[in-house]
Amino acid sequence: MSNTCDTGRGRDFHEWIDGHPEPASSHQILCAYSTGTLIPRPRLTNLLDESLRYPLTLISAPAGFGKTSLLSAWTQSLPATNPLVAWVSLGEEDNDPRLFWTYVLSALDQQQPERFTPLFKYLQSQEVPPLMYVLTALINLVLDSAEHLLLILDDYHVITEQQVHTTLSYLVERLPPQLHIILATRIDPPLPLSLLRTRGQVLEVRTDHLRCTAKEIRAFFRQIMSIQLPDDIIQEVTPIPLYCCRRSVGISAISSTI
Repeated sequence: MSNTCDTGRGRDFHEWIDGHPEPASSHQILCAYSTGTLIPRPRLTNLLDESLRYPLTLISAPAGFGKTSLLSAWTQSLPATNPLVAWVSLGEEDNDPRLFWTYVLSALDQQQPERFTPLFKYLQSQEVPPLMYVLTALINLVLDSAEHLLLILDDYHVITEQQVHTTLSYLVERLPPQLHIILATRIDPPLPLSLLRTRGQVLEVRTDHLRCTAKEIRAFFRQIMSIQLPDDIIQEVTPIPLYCCRRSVGISAISSTI
């Protein structure tokens, strides 16, 4: 097995802030492990391998295109501890900037225990310093590390608070080479993407990348469903997100045409 994906949330955030040492586990910050049988998609895993050469990778596509499943399978295939993977599955409550960065720091701290503890203390202060100060300290801590970190922010489309976008933009534009960020989202976030494109600092994985090819559809039905589809049916199925083919209705409908 490869690198551990990430932290857990624990007791209620406000209880932790009042003096508990760390957040424990909750469904919001857990690595999404692949639980079903997946067909290999080397063209996409190879593309994600390239993400380790970019400060930011944006995976943007509607629901159902397998963003989380792809990321989960890819992270599990990475060499152990290279990079260290911190995974945060976001929820609507994470629009609180203090809460958002607490969970990010918790995820990172799980991979490098106690390294980011001083930053927790800043966020626990009754008079919390400006978040830019905390992020500058985060950047300096990462710069002092010999290990590489990969931060995955899944379901980023639930974030609507401008201060979260602003502080994340601040970090992305100043990322040290030891830290890479992957955003998985249904819509493009209000980050300085044009600037990052100009600088060659963002890798984009979009709907057309995630859409299954005819070869992948054929392999899915042959290997997973034990169904040999004719070429004309393959062409009809190919535009559909792969997960739709897993639904019993879709499988029945397709099988009935064979």
